[in-house]
Amino acid sequence: MPAFPIEHEQGPVMMTIEYRIDPTCAEEFAAVMRDTRADRLRKGALSWVLFEDTTVRGRYLEYFPDKSWAEHLRRFERMTASDWELRARRNAFHLGPGEPKVTRYLAHSIKR
Repeated sequence: MPAFPIEHEQGPVMMTIEYRIDPTCAEEFAAVMRDTRADRLRKGALSWVLFEDTTVRGRYLEYFPDKSWAEHLRRFERMTASDWELRARRNAFHLGPGEPKVTRYLAHSIKR
């Protein structure tokens, strides 16, 4: 839940998901993330990148923006059985308590 009101047309919205995986599973994780990339882009993400932390082995950050808050919310309204299965495949690699850490950011307009 956002800490402040967000209008549906506001955006873009950047979402990051932090994964901690066993470094010996990096190739298998990358294969699942290739499927994730295709899925996110097919469903309207403006771009998609998977970053690997240069200081912590096995720490990855998935990044993708949506055009607006409304588009971001629609992503979750459209979840299919296939989406849930892909999510479970990704999360199966995550080590530690709980699920991967999800963070959402709203673009801030800086006026001159």
